[in-house]
Amino acid sequence: MLSLLRVENIAIIESLQVEFGPGLNVLTGETGAGKSIIVDSISLLLGGRASPEAIRSGAETAVVEAEFELREADAARDEILARLDVELEEGVRLALRRELSEKRSRAFVQGRSAPLSILREVAACLVNIHGQHEHQALLDAGAHLQLLDAFAADPDLVRAVNACAAEGVAALEALRRLEQRRTDAAKRRDYLQFQADEIRAAGLSSGEEELLRHEKHVLLNAERIRSAAAAAAEVLYQGEGSADERLVAARKGVEELSRLDSRHEGLARRLAELSESAREVSRELDQIAAAAEADPARLEAIEERLYLIEKLKKKYGADIPAILQSLAAAQDELAELDRVEIDSVAAEERLASARGAYATAAAGLSASRQSAAERLKKVLRKQLADLAMPSTRFEVRFEKVPVEAFNLAGTETAEFLLSPNAGEPLKPLALIASGGELSRIMLAIKNSAGDDRTSVTQVFDEIDSGIGGHTAEVVGRKLSAVSRRQQILCVTHLAQIAAFADRHLSVAKAVKGGRTTTMLEALDGTRKIQELARMMGSADPSATALRHAEEMLRRASAMPS
Repeated sequence: MLSLLRVENIAIIESLQVEFGPGLNVLTGETGAGKSIIVDSISLLLGGRASPEAIRSGAETAVVEAEFELREADAARDEILARLDVELEEGVRLALRRELSEKRSRAFVQGRSAPLSILREVAACLVNIHGQHEHQALLDAGAHLQLLDAFAADPDLVRAVNACAAEGVAALEALRRLEQRRTDAAKRRDYLQFQADEIRAAGLSSGEEELLRHEKHVLLNAERIRSAAAAAAEVLYQGEGSADERLVAARKGVEELSRLDSRHEGLARRLAELSESAREVSRELDQIAAAAEADPARLEAIEERLYLIEKLKKKYGADIPAILQSLAAAQDELAELDRVEIDSVAAEERLASARGAYATAAAGLSASRQSAAERLKKVLRKQLADLAMPSTRFEVRFEKVPVEAFNLAGTETAEFLLSPNAGEPLKPLALIASGGELSRIMLAIKNSAGDDRTSVTQVFDEIDSGIGGHTAEVVGRKLSAVSRRQQILCVTHLAQIAAFADRHLSVAKAVKGGRTTTMLEALDGTRKIQELARMMGSADPSATALRHAEEMLRRASAMPS
């Protein structure tokens, strides 16, 4: 609820503070007194276009500031606080501020500087202006569906569609991410599979490289190995004067010694063992010499194998264990990529389930809207007839939205069509309705909604355009009825409407310091009666006019809203 409005240096207003209350707040006064300036100031606070010409002559800056009470039950409270990402203590009012200068405009929310876009978003949750101003919900076809849902008064259906749409969008986004991962995985899979195949095909084993390098070294030195082994064998056993011959001769001498002295028999055995060992070594040397021969084919094979190992080391690791570790890592990642396919199947199932749930919920909401549109058409025909628009025809045009879009608002859009005169075709409101007609249509819709859950303050300007007498009284009664559910600010020239005010504010011009400025007075009792008499055409109200005004107040108080 808008509780306080401060205006400084806007047009002819020098400084003005207005306190509004719950229910129906009426602003009255002579033409040009500044009533519309107050509405324009609220429009500026809603983020409307600012012009340097709006600043009072002689002033450098202009300020519009408002305070709003957000009760726990207000529908706007959670939405606003979520947008601002702030907490609001109970009893603390939400403050909006707009400052204008010749070169720039600044916005503030709860005392903090904010982009104008944030001010617009927050203000849109708080105030709606009906009249010849920018913020006319009826001119925005996107708002028609919300108005229709408010009339249908079945918020559970709307919430169900919202929830199903949110789940559908989440499922769709999850599938899109997985599809991207699948695309990336396909490329990655090819690369990893190539790695794994290349390493597996090599058939590497730990320690292989060291063995190959040793074998290569032996093959490269085969002739030298053969020569060395043969020479050693010849010295040991085969050549003239070999070690074996000398050991045999030594053994004979020791055997003679042992016959002479049995204590030295062990020396003969040891020499025999040495001689046998020399023969064994000689035989091994012969085998080495025989085996040590050049093998170009084997050497070439070893060279190729070592070349392959070096190539794999450059790509996959510093040694064979590191290369084999790369193979294990590639296999693990390939298994992970296989899980992407499994996840994709699950995501497709989730999307199909979400689409089915959304289609079911949206179908229920669509049926509710179709039924509500028919009821609204009938109710508005009577309401608009009461508001001096007896020939008006009203229809709701629906257009389908694909289920696949997961539109939060459901599977259709809605637009209100109107024909204010008999014989004229139905057209969108923006093309044919005047400011006064728009205000009365909105009032009729608001009055028709038996359970209007919105907490937005409604500002009606020019609602009395082209009406009077009994119709004006009907408009007043309907405004009063709507104000039981939400706060209303109404600018009017008609006493029949003003008589229903819960709070009556009189706007007038005065001269201060040689300059014209706007003044405001809250009316009660006698002053309210005098103002109603003035509005009925009595510049100097007579006793009769005052009695008439007093009777009008009594009748308004007695009328059921």
